[in-house]
Amino acid sequence: MCSALAAAGVTDSPTAANEAATVEPATEPRDSRKSKRKSPAEAPAPKAKPCVVIPAREAARRVGLGVSTIRRMEREGDFPIHVELSQWRHGYVEDEVDAWLAARMAKRHTA
Repeated sequence: MCSALAAAGVTDSPTAANEAATVEPATEPRDSRKSKRKSPAEAPAPKAKPCVVIPAREAARRVGLGVSTIRRMEREGDFPIHVELSQWRHGYVEDEVDAWLAARMAKRHTA
């Protein structure tokens, strides 16, 4: 999951109820010879994958089209929507561009 989703409120962290369930009782002695492996409930959640934004030229190069073509296709709803980085600079989320290209490649096998 992209960390931008985490910023939008989607999280992978356990709830308070799950955290309370993983606490070991203090009265039970630990055996140092036991396996140090954690149960799935105690295992840490995988870290979120950071979003990588690539410039429009790089996105165009990856898909084999021109920048003006991908902008036109974006306006028509046929290409992922760009991310505005500043007033004069925008890019595309790398995973979305790769997924778009994979879908186009898959489409050629069904035609």
